[in-house]
Amino acid sequence: MNPFYHRSSVLVVAAALTFSFVPAARSLGCQEPVPGEVQGGGDLPTNDKKPIPEGNWFETIHIGFGKHPESTEPIRLKGEYDFENKSGADQEIRVLTSSCKCQELELYVNGEKQVLERSLDAEQSLKTPVKVPKGARGKIKLVFDVSGAAGSRSGYIQVVTTDPKMSNFNLTCDAVVDPAFLVEPPIVELGKMSPIEAKPWSVKIRCMLEGDFEIAEKPLDPVTPGMRIESVQVGNDERGKFYEVKGIYGPDLDEGALGGNLLFKSNRDERNVLVGVRAEVKSKVVLTPGFFSFNRFKKSVGADQTIFIWPNDLANDAIEVDRVEVAESNYKSGGIDYEIVPPAAVGANGSTEEVEIPNRMDMRVPAHKLWRVVVKIKPGLELESGRRLSAKVKVHFKGSGMVPKTVQFNGFPSA
Repeated sequence: MNPFYHRSSVLVVAAALTFSFVPAARSLGCQEPVPGEVQGGGDLPTNDKKPIPEGNWFETIHIGFGKHPESTEPIRLKGEYDFENKSGADQEIRVLTSSCKCQELELYVNGEKQVLERSLDAEQSLKTPVKVPKGARGKIKLVFDVSGAAGSRSGYIQVVTTDPKMSNFNLTCDAVVDPAFLVEPPIVELGKMSPIEAKPWSVKIRCMLEGDFEIAEKPLDPVTPGMRIESVQVGNDERGKFYEVKGIYGPDLDEGALGGNLLFKSNRDERNVLVGVRAEVKSKVVLTPGFFSFNRFKKSVGADQTIFIWPNDLANDAIEVDRVEVAESNYKSGGIDYEIVPPAAVGANGSTEEVEIPNRMDMRVPAHKLWRVVVKIKPGLELESGRRLSAKVKVHFKGSGMVPKTVQFNGFPSA
Protein backbone atom coordinates (compact mmCIF):
# COMPACT_ATOMS: atom_id res chain seq x y z
CA MET A 1 0.00 0.00 0.00
CA ASN A 2 1.30 3.44 -0.90
CA PRO A 3 2.35 5.78 1.91
CA PHE A 4 -0.12 8.50 0.92
CA TYR A 5 -2.92 6.32 2.28
CA HIS A 6 -1.60 6.95 5.79
CA ARG A 7 -1.66 10.73 5.70
CA SER A 8 -3.74 12.05 8.54
CA SER A 9 -5.22 15.08 6.79
CA VAL A 10 -8.56 14.21 5.19
CA LEU A 11 -10.59 16.49 2.97
CA VAL A 12 -13.91 14.95 2.06
CA VAL A 13 -14.82 15.67 -1.52
CA ALA A 14 -18.25 14.21 -2.02
CA ALA A 15 -17.95 13.53 -5.72
CA ALA A 16 -20.77 11.04 -5.91
CA LEU A 17 -23.23 11.39 -3.08
CA THR A 18 -26.84 12.44 -3.32
CA PHE A 19 -28.65 12.69 0.02
CA SER A 20 -32.35 11.75 0.47
CA PHE A 21 -32.89 15.37 1.60
CA VAL A 22 -32.05 18.67 -0.23
CA PRO A 23 -31.59 21.85 1.83
CA ALA A 24 -34.17 24.46 0.95
CA ALA A 25 -32.77 27.65 -0.54
CA ARG A 26 -33.14 30.75 1.59
CA SER A 27 -35.46 33.49 0.38
CA LEU A 28 -32.31 35.57 0.01
CA GLY A 29 -29.84 32.76 -0.32
CA CYS A 30 -27.13 31.29 -2.45
CA GLN A 31 -28.15 27.80 -3.44
CA GLU A 32 -26.24 25.27 -1.38
CA PRO A 33 -24.81 22.42 -3.47
CA VAL A 34 -25.79 18.82 -3.01
CA PRO A 35 -22.61 16.81 -3.60
CA GLY A 36 -22.65 14.85 -6.83
CA GLU A 37 -25.84 16.49 -8.04
CA VAL A 38 -25.79 19.43 -10.41
CA GLN A 39 -28.08 22.01 -8.94
CA GLY A 40 -30.33 24.18 -11.04
CA GLY A 41 -31.49 27.62 -10.04
CA GLY A 42 -34.57 26.23 -8.30
CA ASP A 43 -36.65 29.07 -6.90
CA LEU A 44 -33.75 31.52 -7.12
CA PRO A 45 -34.10 34.24 -9.80
CA THR A 46 -31.84 34.19 -12.84
CA ASN A 47 -31.37 36.62 -15.71
CA ASP A 48 -29.39 34.21 -17.84
CA LYS A 49 -30.05 35.02 -21.54
CA LYS A 50 -32.75 37.53 -20.60
CA PRO A 51 -32.74 41.02 -22.22
CA ILE A 52 -32.01 44.05 -20.05
CA PRO A 53 -35.36 45.67 -19.18
CA GLU A 54 -36.07 49.13 -20.54
CA GLY A 55 -34.95 51.84 -18.10
CA ASN A 56 -32.73 49.46 -16.17
CA TRP A 57 -29.50 51.05 -14.92
CA PHE A 58 -27.27 48.03 -15.42
CA GLU A 59 -25.21 47.15 -18.46
CA THR A 60 -24.92 43.53 -17.23
CA ILE A 61 -27.71 41.83 -15.29
CA HIS A 62 -26.26 38.30 -15.16
CA ILE A 63 -22.73 36.95 -14.81
CA GLY A 64 -22.17 33.38 -15.89
CA PHE A 65 -18.83 32.35 -14.43
CA GLY A 66 -18.80 29.09 -16.38
CA LYS A 67 -17.12 25.87 -15.29
CA HIS A 68 -14.22 25.53 -12.87
CA PRO A 69 -12.37 22.39 -11.78
CA GLU A 70 -12.86 21.27 -8.20
CA SER A 71 -9.98 22.31 -5.98
CA THR A 72 -8.78 21.96 -2.43
CA GLU A 73 -7.91 25.67 -2.63
CA PRO A 74 -10.62 28.37 -2.34
CA ILE A 75 -12.41 29.20 -5.59
CA ARG A 76 -13.29 32.89 -5.52
CA LEU A 77 -14.69 34.30 -8.76
CA LYS A 78 -14.71 38.04 -9.46
CA GLY A 79 -17.12 40.05 -11.57
CA GLU A 80 -18.60 43.53 -11.91
CA TYR A 81 -22.04 44.98 -12.65
CA ASP A 82 -21.61 48.49 -14.15
CA PHE A 83 -24.55 50.89 -13.97
CA GLU A 84 -25.66 54.44 -14.81
CA ASN A 85 -28.57 56.43 -13.38
CA LYS A 86 -30.56 56.94 -16.57
CA SER A 87 -33.74 58.18 -14.90
CA GLY A 88 -33.09 61.88 -15.54
CA ALA A 89 -33.29 62.71 -11.83
CA ASP A 90 -31.36 62.17 -8.63
CA GLN A 91 -32.21 58.82 -7.06
CA GLU A 92 -31.26 56.66 -4.11
CA ILE A 93 -30.25 53.04 -3.73
CA ARG A 94 -32.33 52.08 -0.72
CA VAL A 95 -31.40 48.38 -0.53
CA LEU A 96 -28.41 46.44 -1.77
CA THR A 97 -28.37 42.94 -0.33
CA SER A 98 -26.22 39.91 -1.08
CA SER A 99 -27.99 36.57 -1.14
CA CYS A 100 -25.62 34.86 1.29
CA LYS A 101 -22.13 34.81 2.76
CA CYS A 102 -20.86 33.16 -0.45
CA GLN A 103 -21.06 36.64 -2.02
CA GLU A 104 -18.94 39.64 -1.09
CA LEU A 105 -19.99 43.03 -2.49
CA GLU A 106 -18.45 46.45 -2.96
CA LEU A 107 -20.51 49.39 -4.18
CA TYR A 108 -19.01 52.41 -5.96
CA VAL A 109 -20.86 55.59 -7.05
CA ASN A 110 -18.84 58.06 -9.16
CA GLY A 111 -15.72 56.22 -8.04
CA GLU A 112 -16.47 56.57 -4.32
CA LYS A 113 -16.77 53.39 -2.28
CA GLN A 114 -19.95 53.11 -0.19
CA VAL A 115 -20.37 51.48 3.21
CA LEU A 116 -21.90 48.01 3.45
CA GLU A 117 -22.22 45.89 6.54
CA ARG A 118 -22.71 42.18 7.14
CA SER A 119 -25.72 40.95 9.09
CA LEU A 120 -25.65 37.65 11.01
CA ASP A 121 -22.55 36.63 9.07
CA ALA A 122 -24.75 35.90 6.06
CA GLU A 123 -26.28 38.79 4.17
CA GLN A 124 -24.39 41.94 3.23
CA SER A 125 -26.37 45.16 2.85
CA LEU A 126 -26.22 48.95 2.84
CA LYS A 127 -25.90 50.65 6.18
CA THR A 128 -27.79 53.72 4.95
CA PRO A 129 -29.38 54.68 1.58
CA VAL A 130 -26.89 55.91 -1.04
CA LYS A 131 -27.58 58.95 -3.22
CA VAL A 132 -27.04 58.42 -6.95
CA PRO A 133 -27.07 61.76 -8.83
CA LYS A 134 -28.63 62.05 -12.26
CA GLY A 135 -26.30 60.52 -14.85
CA ALA A 136 -23.91 59.17 -12.21
CA ARG A 137 -22.02 56.00 -13.03
CA GLY A 138 -21.07 53.26 -10.64
CA LYS A 139 -20.43 49.57 -10.23
CA ILE A 140 -21.06 46.66 -7.93
CA LYS A 141 -18.00 44.45 -7.51
CA LEU A 142 -18.77 40.85 -6.70
CA VAL A 143 -16.60 38.08 -5.27
CA PHE A 144 -18.47 34.77 -5.62
CA ASP A 145 -17.04 32.00 -3.41
CA VAL A 146 -17.84 28.60 -4.92
CA SER A 147 -15.38 26.57 -2.86
CA GLY A 148 -16.43 23.15 -1.66
CA ALA A 149 -18.09 20.16 -3.26
CA ALA A 150 -18.74 19.83 -6.96
CA GLY A 151 -22.03 21.05 -8.39
CA SER A 152 -23.77 24.20 -9.57
CA ARG A 153 -24.00 27.43 -7.60
CA SER A 154 -26.35 30.32 -8.15
CA GLY A 155 -26.99 33.53 -6.28
CA TYR A 156 -28.44 36.99 -6.66
CA ILE A 157 -28.13 40.57 -5.43
CA GLN A 158 -31.27 42.52 -4.59
CA VAL A 159 -31.23 46.19 -5.60
CA VAL A 160 -34.04 48.54 -4.51
CA THR A 161 -34.00 52.16 -5.76
CA THR A 162 -36.29 55.18 -5.82
CA ASP A 163 -36.40 54.98 -9.63
CA PRO A 164 -39.90 53.67 -10.48
CA LYS A 165 -38.52 51.86 -13.54
CA MET A 166 -36.12 49.92 -11.34
CA SER A 167 -37.79 49.96 -7.95
CA ASN A 168 -36.80 46.35 -7.14
CA PHE A 169 -34.42 44.34 -9.29
CA ASN A 170 -32.25 41.26 -8.88
CA LEU A 171 -28.82 40.85 -10.44
CA THR A 172 -27.89 37.19 -10.80
CA CYS A 173 -24.85 34.96 -11.16
CA ASP A 174 -24.01 31.29 -11.47
CA ALA A 175 -21.08 28.92 -11.81
CA VAL A 176 -20.41 25.20 -12.10
CA VAL A 177 -17.69 23.35 -10.20
CA ASP A 178 -16.74 20.20 -12.08
CA PRO A 179 -15.94 17.18 -9.89
CA ALA A 180 -12.37 15.99 -9.47
CA PHE A 181 -13.67 12.43 -9.71
CA LEU A 182 -16.48 10.97 -11.77
CA VAL A 183 -18.32 8.02 -10.23
CA GLU A 184 -20.47 5.95 -12.57
CA PRO A 185 -23.25 5.54 -11.67
CA PRO A 186 -23.28 8.59 -9.35
CA ILE A 187 -25.51 6.67 -6.94
CA VAL A 188 -26.02 2.91 -6.86
CA GLU A 189 -29.75 2.28 -6.52
CA LEU A 190 -30.51 -1.21 -5.17
CA GLY A 191 -34.22 -0.57 -4.67
CA LYS A 192 -36.30 -2.45 -2.14
CA MET A 193 -34.67 -5.24 -0.16
CA SER A 194 -35.64 -7.59 2.62
CA PRO A 195 -33.40 -7.68 5.70
CA ILE A 196 -31.96 -11.07 4.74
CA GLU A 197 -31.19 -10.21 1.10
CA ALA A 198 -27.73 -9.54 -0.32
CA LYS A 199 -27.34 -7.52 -3.51
CA PRO A 200 -24.14 -6.99 -5.51
CA TRP A 201 -23.19 -3.56 -6.84
CA SER A 202 -20.35 -1.95 -8.75
CA VAL A 203 -19.10 1.51 -9.75
CA LYS A 204 -16.38 2.92 -11.97
CA ILE A 205 -14.26 5.81 -10.70
CA ARG A 206 -12.45 8.17 -13.07
CA CYS A 207 -10.27 11.20 -12.32
CA MET A 208 -11.30 14.37 -14.17
CA LEU A 209 -8.00 16.12 -13.42
CA GLU A 210 -4.91 15.85 -15.56
CA GLY A 211 -2.40 13.16 -14.68
CA ASP A 212 -2.50 9.72 -13.15
CA PHE A 213 -4.43 8.86 -9.99
CA GLU A 214 -4.77 6.05 -7.48
CA ILE A 215 -7.34 5.13 -4.88
CA ALA A 216 -7.00 2.92 -1.82
CA GLU A 217 -7.99 -0.73 -1.91
CA LYS A 218 -10.09 -0.39 1.23
CA PRO A 219 -12.53 2.36 2.24
CA LEU A 220 -11.89 4.57 5.23
CA ASP A 221 -13.76 3.87 8.44
CA PRO A 222 -16.54 3.92 9.41
CA VAL A 223 -18.09 1.47 6.95
CA THR A 224 -21.88 1.16 6.85
CA PRO A 225 -23.07 -2.06 8.56
CA GLY A 226 -23.90 -4.72 6.00
CA MET A 227 -21.66 -3.14 3.33
CA ARG A 228 -18.53 -4.92 2.15
CA ILE A 229 -16.04 -4.55 -0.69
CA GLU A 230 -15.33 -7.57 -2.90
CA SER A 231 -12.66 -6.06 -5.17
CA VAL A 232 -11.01 -2.82 -6.36
CA GLN A 233 -9.46 -3.28 -9.81
CA VAL A 234 -7.75 -0.96 -12.30
CA GLY A 235 -9.02 -0.84 -15.88
CA ASN A 236 -8.51 1.15 -19.08
CA ASP A 237 -10.81 1.97 -21.97
CA GLU A 238 -11.12 4.62 -24.68
CA ARG A 239 -11.78 7.22 -21.98
CA GLY A 240 -8.65 6.34 -20.02
CA LYS A 241 -7.88 4.82 -16.65
CA PHE A 242 -10.59 3.88 -14.17
CA TYR A 243 -11.04 1.89 -10.98
CA GLU A 244 -13.90 -0.59 -10.77
CA VAL A 245 -15.16 -1.15 -7.24
CA LYS A 246 -17.39 -4.15 -6.63
CA GLY A 247 -19.25 -4.77 -3.40
CA ILE A 248 -22.24 -6.42 -1.73
CA TYR A 249 -24.90 -4.94 0.52
CA GLY A 250 -26.49 -7.42 2.92
CA PRO A 251 -27.56 -9.75 4.38
CA ASP A 252 -28.40 -9.27 8.09
CA LEU A 253 -29.61 -5.73 7.49
CA ASP A 254 -31.60 -3.65 9.91
CA GLU A 255 -35.18 -2.91 8.97
CA GLY A 256 -35.40 0.66 7.78
CA ALA A 257 -31.77 0.78 6.59
CA LEU A 258 -31.21 2.99 3.54
CA GLY A 259 -27.81 1.86 2.33
CA GLY A 260 -24.71 3.92 3.02
CA ASN A 261 -21.53 5.56 1.79
CA LEU A 262 -17.95 4.43 1.26
CA LEU A 263 -15.07 6.88 1.30
CA PHE A 264 -11.93 5.96 -0.67
CA LYS A 265 -8.71 7.87 -0.17
CA SER A 266 -6.90 9.08 -3.31
CA ASN A 267 -3.43 10.44 -4.02
CA ARG A 268 -4.69 13.62 -5.68
CA ASP A 269 -4.35 16.70 -3.46
CA GLU A 270 -5.79 14.89 -0.44
CA ARG A 271 -9.11 14.47 -2.20
CA ASN A 272 -11.29 11.50 -1.36
CA VAL A 273 -13.93 9.76 -3.44
CA LEU A 274 -17.35 9.09 -1.96
CA VAL A 275 -19.41 6.19 -3.30
CA GLY A 276 -23.10 6.18 -2.40
CA VAL A 277 -25.19 3.00 -2.28
CA ARG A 278 -28.92 3.41 -1.72
CA ALA A 279 -31.47 0.78 -0.75
CA GLU A 280 -34.80 0.53 1.00
CA VAL A 281 -34.73 -2.29 3.52
CA LYS A 282 -38.29 -3.00 4.50
CA SER A 283 -39.90 -5.77 6.45
CA LYS A 284 -42.79 -7.52 4.73
CA VAL A 285 -44.62 -7.49 8.04
CA VAL A 286 -46.29 -4.89 10.24
CA LEU A 287 -46.79 -5.97 13.86
CA THR A 288 -48.41 -4.01 16.67
CA PRO A 289 -47.97 -3.61 19.56
CA GLY A 290 -44.27 -4.39 19.81
CA PHE A 291 -44.52 -3.78 23.55
CA PHE A 292 -47.49 -3.87 25.88
CA SER A 293 -48.30 -4.27 29.56
CA PHE A 294 -51.00 -6.27 31.29
CA ASN A 295 -50.71 -3.71 34.09
CA ARG A 296 -52.27 -5.08 37.27
CA PHE A 297 -54.20 -8.34 36.87
CA LYS A 298 -55.51 -10.97 39.24
CA LYS A 299 -53.59 -14.23 39.17
CA SER A 300 -56.79 -16.09 39.94
CA VAL A 301 -58.48 -14.74 36.82
CA GLY A 302 -55.69 -14.30 34.26
CA ALA A 303 -55.71 -11.89 31.34
CA ASP A 304 -55.22 -11.73 27.58
CA GLN A 305 -53.85 -9.34 24.99
CA THR A 306 -53.98 -9.44 21.17
CA ILE A 307 -51.06 -8.76 18.81
CA PHE A 308 -52.12 -7.69 15.29
CA ILE A 309 -50.02 -8.67 12.25
CA TRP A 310 -50.49 -7.91 8.54
CA PRO A 311 -48.39 -7.53 5.35
CA ASN A 312 -46.70 -4.19 4.74
CA ASP A 313 -47.97 -4.20 1.17
CA LEU A 314 -51.62 -5.03 1.64
CA ALA A 315 -52.38 -4.91 -2.07
CA ASN A 316 -49.75 -7.39 -3.23
CA ASP A 317 -48.38 -9.47 -0.36
CA ALA A 318 -49.62 -12.25 1.86
CA ILE A 319 -47.93 -13.56 5.00
CA GLU A 320 -48.24 -16.63 7.18
CA VAL A 321 -47.42 -16.79 10.87
CA ASP A 322 -45.50 -19.96 11.65
CA ARG A 323 -44.94 -20.06 15.41
CA VAL A 324 -44.27 -18.07 18.57
CA GLU A 325 -40.96 -18.63 20.33
CA VAL A 326 -40.42 -17.56 23.93
CA ALA A 327 -36.98 -15.94 23.98
CA GLU A 328 -36.92 -14.69 27.57
CA SER A 329 -39.38 -14.98 30.45
CA ASN A 330 -39.66 -15.19 34.22
CA TYR A 331 -42.91 -17.17 34.43
CA LYS A 332 -43.08 -20.88 35.09
CA SER A 333 -43.64 -23.21 32.15
CA GLY A 334 -47.26 -23.57 31.08
CA GLY A 335 -48.38 -20.28 32.64
CA ILE A 336 -49.08 -18.52 29.34
CA ASP A 337 -50.55 -19.73 26.03
CA TYR A 338 -49.91 -18.13 22.63
CA GLU A 339 -52.78 -18.71 20.25
CA ILE A 340 -52.24 -17.99 16.55
CA VAL A 341 -55.46 -16.85 14.87
CA PRO A 342 -55.35 -16.97 11.03
CA PRO A 343 -57.11 -14.41 8.82
CA ALA A 344 -60.84 -14.60 8.18
CA ALA A 345 -61.96 -16.26 4.97
CA VAL A 346 -63.12 -14.17 2.04
CA GLY A 347 -66.87 -14.24 1.63
CA ALA A 348 -68.53 -16.44 -0.99
CA ASN A 349 -69.26 -13.36 -3.11
CA GLY A 350 -65.72 -12.05 -2.71
CA SER A 351 -66.70 -9.58 0.00
CA THR A 352 -64.30 -8.73 2.81
CA GLU A 353 -64.58 -6.79 6.02
CA GLU A 354 -62.03 -4.49 7.63
CA VAL A 355 -60.78 -4.57 11.20
CA GLU A 356 -59.90 -1.41 13.10
CA ILE A 357 -56.46 -1.63 14.70
CA PRO A 358 -56.39 -0.36 18.30
CA ASN A 359 -54.18 2.67 19.00
CA ARG A 360 -53.60 3.26 15.28
CA MET A 361 -55.19 6.46 14.03
CA ASP A 362 -58.01 5.34 11.70
CA MET A 363 -56.01 2.25 10.69
CA ARG A 364 -58.15 -0.50 9.21
CA VAL A 365 -56.86 -3.78 7.79
CA PRO A 366 -58.81 -6.26 5.62
CA ALA A 367 -59.81 -9.21 7.79
CA HIS A 368 -58.58 -11.72 5.18
CA LYS A 369 -55.05 -10.23 5.50
CA LEU A 370 -54.96 -9.89 9.29
CA TRP A 371 -53.27 -12.39 11.60
CA ARG A 372 -53.55 -12.32 15.36
CA VAL A 373 -51.49 -13.74 18.20
CA VAL A 374 -53.48 -13.85 21.43
CA VAL A 375 -51.32 -13.90 24.56
CA LYS A 376 -53.35 -15.66 27.28
CA ILE A 377 -52.26 -15.61 30.91
CA LYS A 378 -53.76 -18.68 32.58
CA PRO A 379 -55.34 -18.43 36.02
CA GLY A 380 -52.85 -19.28 38.75
CA LEU A 381 -49.79 -17.91 36.93
CA GLU A 382 -46.57 -18.36 38.93
CA LEU A 383 -43.34 -16.42 38.50
CA GLU A 384 -39.89 -17.92 38.84
CA SER A 385 -38.44 -14.65 40.14
CA GLY A 386 -39.55 -11.19 41.13
CA ARG A 387 -43.00 -9.70 41.43
CA ARG A 388 -43.34 -8.37 37.89
CA LEU A 389 -44.14 -10.55 34.91
CA SER A 390 -41.60 -9.99 32.12
CA ALA A 391 -41.27 -11.76 28.76
CA LYS A 392 -39.85 -11.42 25.27
CA VAL A 393 -41.23 -13.53 22.44
CA LYS A 394 -40.45 -13.84 18.74
CA VAL A 395 -43.12 -14.29 16.12
CA HIS A 396 -41.78 -16.38 13.21
CA PHE A 397 -43.15 -16.43 9.67
CA LYS A 398 -43.12 -18.91 6.81
CA GLY A 399 -41.49 -18.07 3.49
CA SER A 400 -38.18 -16.66 2.28
CA GLY A 401 -37.07 -13.17 3.28
CA MET A 402 -39.13 -13.22 6.46
CA VAL A 403 -37.49 -11.94 9.63
CA PRO A 404 -38.92 -12.76 13.09
CA LYS A 405 -40.61 -9.92 14.93
CA THR A 406 -39.91 -9.36 18.62
CA VAL A 407 -42.64 -8.53 21.13
CA GLN A 408 -42.04 -7.66 24.77
CA PHE A 409 -44.60 -7.44 27.54
CA ASN A 410 -44.85 -7.18 31.28
CA GLY A 411 -47.51 -7.15 33.98
CA PHE A 412 -48.09 -6.96 37.71
CA PRO A 413 -49.96 -9.98 39.09
CA SER A 414 -51.89 -9.62 42.30
CA ALA A 415 -53.73 -12.14 44.46
